[in-house]
Amino acid sequence: MSTSLNTTSRDCACPFLDLPGELRNLIFAYTFSEPMGLSYRLDPPGIGRLESMLPATTLPSKVQLDTCKPTPERKALNRRTRRVANQLQYVCHELRAETRGLGIRYNDLSFEYLKDVLAFIRIIPQAEVKHLRILHVKKGMYSTVGGEEVNLLGAPDERYSRLFNFCLAHPALTICNPVIGWRQSDPMFVPYAILVQMQFRKSSSRIEDFFTSPSVQDMVRTITSRKVGQMEEALPANFKMYPEDDTFDSTLFRNTCVGHPMINNFFNHAVDGGVGRWATEAEKIYMHGI
Repeated sequence: MSTSLNTTSRDCACPFLDLPGELRNLIFAYTFSEPMGLSYRLDPPGIGRLESMLPATTLPSKVQLDTCKPTPERKALNRRTRRVANQLQYVCHELRAETRGLGIRYNDLSFEYLKDVLAFIRIIPQAEVKHLRILHVKKGMYSTVGGEEVNLLGAPDERYSRLFNFCLAHPALTICNPVIGWRQSDPMFVPYAILVQMQFRKSSSRIEDFFTSPSVQDMVRTITSRKVGQMEEALPANFKMYPEDDTFDSTLFRNTCVGHPMINNFFNHAVDGGVGRWATEAEKIYMHGI
């Protein structure tokens, strides 16, 4: 919600509301900004909550979605290990209305699974969507089941269509997804990522641009076909995929490639650059995602 730049013109029981709007905005920005952002989860009763971690105690603090007025029972739920982050909402009705949605405006949000993102965007008031900036998903589109990697984008799914439509409707926000299995300790994630870009981003890159041998090209396609699924549509530009680990180590990546017989064979048939080119491509993926 936007704060009015005017001071109140009536006698108010809350002197804070008599401050100029610019000053109130500065106070709100300081009060609601969390160093590690906010994390979304569903309580057992099905109540959506945005939590932050208290640095001194590592205990999560909560801010409820402002879709309904907090009840005494919900306040009691927070007394032991958590607190409602937006304490200002309990001062008066005017301040509750003025601070609604500001936790979302000043923080990135984290989710455990993509299904949690879907639950969140289903209940968030439309007026607050414009405040969303970056949504991080801890467990991305791929998962391991019984030792086998399962691609959650392996077939068209209505849930993902809703998510992609949400991305297209709100281009100012970004959804960031770490892809399980994309790690610098597995140099094959680079050709995986190339094919993902070719299929989902409609990238102009071709596997022929990276490998000269037709047999190696076919091998890479076969190995990676299980990774990129069957979806034909291009993913929204603000739906980003990243490697599972956060920081790229060029030396680790190069040593992993050199010590991998199959990858060494790939490099023997690689277009100019060899392992150095792969390292450059890998670093780009870590920095910007795909």
